[in-house]
Amino acid sequence: MDTRVLICGTHAASWMTALAADAPVWRLLPEVVEVGVLAQPQGGVVPPSPVAQRRTLLLPLLEPHIKACPRGGLALIPTPAMVDVLAGKGAFAQYVAAFGLARYCPISYRHVDDARYPCVAKRLDLFAGDGIAIVPDAAALAALRQHPIWHGHEILLQELVPGTVEHVTHCVCKDGEILWHASFAYDMGATTQVRTPDNVRAMQRVATSPAALTAIGEILRPLRYNGPCNADYKLVTPGRALVLETNPRLGGSLMLPDNADVLAACLACVLAHAEPRL
Repeated sequence: MDTRVLICGTHAASWMTALAADAPVWRLLPEVVEVGVLAQPQGGVVPPSPVAQRRTLLLPLLEPHIKACPRGGLALIPTPAMVDVLAGKGAFAQYVAAFGLARYCPISYRHVDDARYPCVAKRLDLFAGDGIAIVPDAAALAALRQHPIWHGHEILLQELVPGTVEHVTHCVCKDGEILWHASFAYDMGATTQVRTPDNVRAMQRVATSPAALTAIGEILRPLRYNGPCNADYKLVTPGRALVLETNPRLGGSLMLPDNADVLAACLACVLAHAEPRL
């Protein structure tokens, strides 16, 4: 069936280019005949397409856009509660502990005195890699807490997982089951640093590790998660993955020009399993 896609929200230029009406990805999805943008979704109801027999798919980009996604049309997205659990660093740590999933994630230290250095400090209210720092010792942590970026904010201390390569797996889920997935490996060239756009030496497509797929699936299943999601992790051994963070949305790797085919496969899965938003 012919489909109108409405992008809910805006993001970085690379995202808006990858999903623009004339972007290569849509040529790989012939059922998509119209693409539009709701720059500031505010809930409410989206009217159906004026063209008979043309369905509307809502595609929110970021967590706030998911929460503000209007009704009407079709979508495959998580509930606001799912977003809060997976996107909030503190809430995610609590969820992992409550559901017996700690073996799939780095250790979260309950108290400062429990921390083993070097460790990772994360501000609870920031996203996309912001507010994350490697702390070599207690003195450095004390100094960090006086810095304007960190002073007065809640933080989470976690085990530092060494390794020069960080992986991300993008997936689409329905009722907590992974329907589609694709993975990339990022080589940072150093064993102890937080991945940022500036320190990645190389990126390549890789087969998804069975251990990673198990870990991600076990984390998403209790939530009966719906929609796109991406998880950052390190493989500490070939048979063990530790999930560093989850993002309940599309991921930036899919927006790179060379990955238009992967983005198309992701969106095809969303199109195939989207449900009416009543």
